[in-house]
Amino acid sequence: MLLSNLPIIKRKRISLGCNFVLLVIGILAITMSVSAYVNYHFEHKALVQQLENKGELLGDFVADVSKDAILGFDFILLDHYMEDIANKSEIVYGIIIKTDKSVLSSHINNAKLYVPSLATDNPFHIVEKINLHEDIISQRFPIYVGDKLIGTLLIGLTQENINKLSWIALRNQLLQNGLIIFILSFSIAIAFRNKAVKPIHELIKSSDEITNGKLDQHVKVAHTDELARLAESFNSMTNSINTSNDEKDKTLMQLREANRKLENVTQAKSDFLANMSHEIRTPLTAILGYAETLKYEDTTPQTTEEAINSILKNGQHLQHIISDILDLTKIEANKLEIETFTISPIALLYEFETLISLYAKSKNLDFSITLTPPLPEKINTDPIRLKQILLNLCNNAIKFTQHGSIKMIVTYLADDQMLQIEVRDTGIGLTEEQQQRVFQPFTQADTSTTRQFGGTGLGLSLSQKLAHMLGGDINLKSTTNKGSSFTLTIKAGDVANEKLIESMEGLNKYKQLTPRNPASMPILKGKILLAEDTIDNQRLFSIQIKRTGAELHIANNGAEAIDAVKKEHFDLILMDMQMPVMDGLEAVRKIRLLGFTTPIIALTANAFTEFRDKCIKAGCNDYLSKPVDWQQFRQTISNYLGFEELTEAVNPLYSQLVSEDAEFEEIVDGFLQKIPKTKTDIEDCFSTGEWERCRVRLHELKGLGGAMGYPELSQIVKNIEILIKNEDYEQLQTCLTELYLTFERMLAGQKHISHAS
Repeated sequence: MLLSNLPIIKRKRISLGCNFVLLVIGILAITMSVSAYVNYHFEHKALVQQLENKGELLGDFVADVSKDAILGFDFILLDHYMEDIANKSEIVYGIIIKTDKSVLSSHINNAKLYVPSLATDNPFHIVEKINLHEDIISQRFPIYVGDKLIGTLLIGLTQENINKLSWIALRNQLLQNGLIIFILSFSIAIAFRNKAVKPIHELIKSSDEITNGKLDQHVKVAHTDELARLAESFNSMTNSINTSNDEKDKTLMQLREANRKLENVTQAKSDFLANMSHEIRTPLTAILGYAETLKYEDTTPQTTEEAINSILKNGQHLQHIISDILDLTKIEANKLEIETFTISPIALLYEFETLISLYAKSKNLDFSITLTPPLPEKINTDPIRLKQILLNLCNNAIKFTQHGSIKMIVTYLADDQMLQIEVRDTGIGLTEEQQQRVFQPFTQADTSTTRQFGGTGLGLSLSQKLAHMLGGDINLKSTTNKGSSFTLTIKAGDVANEKLIESMEGLNKYKQLTPRNPASMPILKGKILLAEDTIDNQRLFSIQIKRTGAELHIANNGAEAIDAVKKEHFDLILMDMQMPVMDGLEAVRKIRLLGFTTPIIALTANAFTEFRDKCIKAGCNDYLSKPVDWQQFRQTISNYLGFEELTEAVNPLYSQLVSEDAEFEEIVDGFLQKIPKTKTDIEDCFSTGEWERCRVRLHELKGLGGAMGYPELSQIVKNIEILIKNEDYEQLQTCLTELYLTFERMLAGQKHISHAS
């Protein structure tokens, strides 16, 4: 039989009034029952106490008057005393014993009620058995003559009458409570029906009428309680329904307007995606094209150099586009973090001038920075984000300026503790309408701007959001065909104790801090300990560290690193975080527990902020992600090592080591030769489900891939790691196929280079 054919059983509903009365009865019954039981308990306890007090008074009296009879061996008198005691209804027995427990006199009433079968005729033993009954209260009264104990009076009291009286009182009280509950419930039911149920029935009836299409329903408001408020709300609802036609029209108009705006946003995003596709494909085409030219044997050194420079230039441009997209996404998700450092704003600006001047000169434009004293020697901000904003503003100014100049004017607003940087250009300028949307993401001034000048439309939007995160803002003033002025302000932090540079001479001293040619950079001094388990990475770091002039010692795992630190002094420790025997985090903790304060820099392919915080908490001073940016690497280690300037114009050590590319090539060849075995290991792990061993193998491969110049390999491995972590095994095969194809392309490239050589 189909379930749909079964008859629908309607459950009988219990009315609200009945439910309410049942609830009241339940509450009253529980409350009064508890009250009756508590009253019974306390009254019973009071009666027992009265009985005990009565027994004590009688016992003390009899014990006192029995002294003479005991001393005079007047047992007839003692029996008379015991008989008088036992004749009382609440006393079961009275007995006097000597110190050796022999009985002098006794009298027991109805012993068989408490001891059905008497196996002895000894009164003392009978008394002991009677005392075992739960209704008996046993009392003892010693009889002294002076300090000498001559006997003991034992009295047994029964609670039988007390129990009977207490239960009768409890029963009467429960009957009385039941009558009270009935009267109260009946009265409450009548009152509740008149006060609540009837108005609710009226509301139900009116609601049914509205359901049938009769919207002119109103309920009479006859009370001032919550039901009256409910009735008023119901009447207001019906009024709102009757007058809702105009609101519907307004709502429809608002929906149409929202839909129009949504279409505009959708069109803007479509335009952005089309433009983004062009912006990404343009440098990508150059990268792939020039990379293709490097494959041919007849490529000249000049062509090779031009191709490499073009690949680097377009790769950096592509990286800049992707970084802007990721940063904007992080800001919108509230996940972009600002890291505040104490920096020299003057040194940063002079360094930035060197960087941006080259771009300006390529378009025959003048670029200059004007520093207006006084300026603080130090400020507290995020230097990376500040450079990112300035780079976007200056690149934007250069892009839209065909003739003239770009000027950067820097002032310090002491009252607000703000650093102000104005970027002026003599470019095409913006209309009032264009200025209204220039800071919106995914948009530019108009589509012709995109076609003529390119760009993604993200730079200014991202820059303004970053400025807000740095405690400031970006304001715009522009005139069509005359130029634009973007004014950036950021919080300088607490600079109350910082020196203000008042003169241009003081500002010009910072120009010596601009970057120098690598050939004239100083040699670093100091001894470095590298804890790294991968041979290829050891050789790679060895080449780079040799170029700095520092001395290198290698440990294969964390345990060896600890032994090395115990034996000799190091000026810096580079610690890989994932190693066999002992990982980097454990090694750092133990080094710190031993009391060593040597600076430690963490090296790991795990680039998540949470892991970085874990490294710092363990005792690391700094952090470098794999694949390592070697320029950043040199800058980072130079912060912890000493250096000395060379008097020669060229650093001879650097000149000697730049020719060691063959050694690097040898490292890459060794890495590629291990690819087939690596592939076999990964296949074995996946076939047997050994996910932990697979994770370790992939983590090592991710770090090596980027270091050897195969960033796409690192990205694929990273995707596989995420799938394993999320236990998403269904998509693993697709990523594995992509990984194996990457292996084949890498090996094919090696063979091509080998044949060419």
